[in-house]
Amino acid sequence: MTITGNLLLNLYSIVILFVIGVHQSRIRHMTDPGDRLYYAIIRINMVMLVADILGRLDGTAHPLYPVLNSTGNFLTYLLNPVMPIIWFLYVHYQIKPSSLHLKRLARPFLLFQAVFMLVVIANLLTGWFYSIDSSNIYRRGPLFIIPVLIPLLILLIASGVIVVNRKSLQPGLAGPMLLFILPPVAGIILQAIFYGYSLILIGSTLSILIVFLHVQKKAIHTDYLTGVNNRLRLQFSLQDRISDSDEDQSFSAILLDVDNFKQINDRFGHPVGDMALRDAADLLRQCVRPRDFVARYGGDEFFLILDVRDAAGLERIVERIRQKLTDFNRSGDRVYDLGFSMGYAVYDPASGMDVKTYQQMLDQRMYEDKESRRAAARPMETKTKKEPLISCL
Repeated sequence: MTITGNLLLNLYSIVILFVIGVHQSRIRHMTDPGDRLYYAIIRINMVMLVADILGRLDGTAHPLYPVLNSTGNFLTYLLNPVMPIIWFLYVHYQIKPSSLHLKRLARPFLLFQAVFMLVVIANLLTGWFYSIDSSNIYRRGPLFIIPVLIPLLILLIASGVIVVNRKSLQPGLAGPMLLFILPPVAGIILQAIFYGYSLILIGSTLSILIVFLHVQKKAIHTDYLTGVNNRLRLQFSLQDRISDSDEDQSFSAILLDVDNFKQINDRFGHPVGDMALRDAADLLRQCVRPRDFVARYGGDEFFLILDVRDAAGLERIVERIRQKLTDFNRSGDRVYDLGFSMGYAVYDPASGMDVKTYQQMLDQRMYEDKESRRAAARPMETKTKKEPLISCL
């Protein structure tokens, strides 16, 4: 491919990455380590695209070109492992979002990159990886395959980590993260075979775009505070389940309300109230299977869509939620207790209920459950003069 062709491809990739980077920096505060790692991947890829452009300026007589060519190739080899390393750290953070764990994991990679930098500097004298002759012609060295295999190995290990820990990732995230490796790996293989083509970084740009599109899709359908699905996604999902239901295929749903949530906010403040909602969402996710659906319905209400077709199975899940609440409150880790009022039912396809009617039925049952719980609590409040526990779900 000509210098002009590679230049156009790289510039096009830089524009795409620039747009993604600007969009990310505007909608996110970049305080989350995961966001910062993703942004670092974008910036490293842009720098390497510029270096790749400079490294294509070989075979020309212009006095400035040998300097640019040498600089571009040096940076290309030096930064070659950096993006895969950052991606590896990004993968681990998605599995275990701990800043301390991330720092510990990064230390051996920093040491590796320092050693690799010394090797690349030594290459200027030895020509192990590449050399540039007096005619400004770039030539591969006898060990050029090593800088090719290092990022490939890191990406493969990262993919293995994703597969092994896929259940620890957010639902739907494992697929796009596994796809991340395919374009750059294809570029690595093809560029090693077909000399002169700029394919690796083009593939990396495509991978970044894949992750970006998934993040955007997830953001549209995710409740920002709790991380579960939002009401928009709920309405679509519930409509789909009702439309697909028949006498052989049905589902169940639970509408839950956080008891006395206003008291949590009034007594402890809104930050604690937000924590209570996050605890509620986490507790519900622990009570259902990955294929089940958890959404924030609005305010202090949550909605579950369950792949359960019979009343007995639904009752077991309700009891599981109640037991989880008991365990949570006994732990004493929070200044509040959690409790749910719940309305639930197996959807009957023969009823012909639409989304609105079904939700209204669940809401009525939830209200009845709340009233019965209040009625049961009144004699105890009269009998004991202790301040009642605050129930946060």
